[in-house]
Amino acid sequence: MTDLYEDLEKFETLDGQEYRFVRLCSHGNILCWNVTNTRIDGQEAECQGITARRLSEDELKRLGIWDDLPEEMRLQILSGAVEEVHSARPTQGPKQGRRQHYDSNIPRVLKCVECEAEVNVPPSQLMKRAEKAGVSWEEFVEQFKCQRCNPTKGRGRKPNPEFEGLPEFLECKCGYKTKLNPHYLKQKAEKAGVTMQELIDGYQCQTCNPTKGRRKKS
Repeated sequence: MTDLYEDLEKFETLDGQEYRFVRLCSHGNILCWNVTNTRIDGQEAECQGITARRLSEDELKRLGIWDDLPEEMRLQILSGAVEEVHSARPTQGPKQGRRQHYDSNIPRVLKCVECEAEVNVPPSQLMKRAEKAGVSWEEFVEQFKCQRCNPTKGRGRKPNPEFEGLPEFLECKCGYKTKLNPHYLKQKAEKAGVTMQELIDGYQCQTCNPTKGRRKKS
């Protein structure tokens, strides 16, 4: 089972859950692999769909799917209207599934110490990352670096020769840039019946070519 998703891009939701990206589906839903159980003889995983509203803007741009989301959903994410995550499995106690409250002093937006980019990080994710790094949340905030300055995700994976030579970003003629996700680019190219290079050369942002949210002509 591991072979099905081990080469796919890892991403993390706002509540700290990790998944493997497969592709972006309609209505801003993301098809992904979720590791449900780790055993001595291997791992168990299930393929499922989650809404893009569970990811931060920074994470969606890193996956290269931010521009392909419906405009209304992007505005909701920018305004902080993130869906509360509910477990699909039966609860085992009265407290399970409740949202935990955090001190108001804990920041919801972190600033990168290098490029000063601001990234939305929920308190639950902040506490989890700080604990994983073995520091207090105050120290984590002081040392915080964004994914662009400190790309920690996906380390240790061998590069796919199929994607050798691809640029790191897609660039529109107006100068707008967005992170290129090679796996997603390949899927779009196969669906459109063109090469990946043709998609790269012809890329247009939503401002120059607003394809999302168009109304059908009556």
